[in-house]
Amino acid sequence: MKDDPKTFADTQSMAAMDDHETQRLSNLTEQDIQMGHGLDKIATSLDLIRLEMQGIRAVLEALVSKR
Repeated sequence: MKDDPKTFADTQSMAAMDDHETQRLSNLTEQDIQMGHGLDKIATSLDLIRLEMQGIRAVLEALVSKR
């Protein structure tokens, strides 16, 4: 029994597409992970800014109360 060349070519083409899709999904997953780390850094920075603003407010309130 002979292999049908078209079937073999289709199988090879599908395997190549699967490899490409797997690579694409891997790249997207990697980008999602990197974005997650970036968002964590942004959240941490915003929290630090909030704390600093609270400190500035406390100092300003102390100065105003001395008048």
